[in-house]
Amino acid sequence: MQKVRFGVSIPKELAKDVNEISEALGVDRSMVVRSALEEHVSLYKHSATEHDCAGVLVVFSRKETPMELPSIIDEFKDLVANYSHSHVKRGCMNVIVVQGPSCKVMELHKKLCSLKLSVRFIPVGHD
Repeated sequence: MQKVRFGVSIPKELAKDVNEISEALGVDRSMVVRSALEEHVSLYKHSATEHDCAGVLVVFSRKETPMELPSIIDEFKDLVANYSHSHVKRGCMNVIVVQGPSCKVMELHKKLCSLKLSVRFIPVGHD
């Protein structure tokens, strides 16, 4: 595979994290950044292709879960197959299992992100 070199400016703290990860894994920084970019691009391509989507949204808050969350889940009840809320050591963990049109799943993802929470979508069953 042919490679292209380009510069990226990142905050010092993020650079420190990348260095720590590369040392812990025994790989160079390029591999850490490449892996992160591949995951991000894969998720983007997944969301850009209209299809019947299934996956898990993990929503984390260091404080209490925002009061808007239940109403957002209710708004997307046609997508939500299961929802659970747990108190974990450092905050609240919400796990939302979804299935439906990818555009609606991404719309739900965006709404959750607008609450300024840590939101991670993990797609399953789609290439």
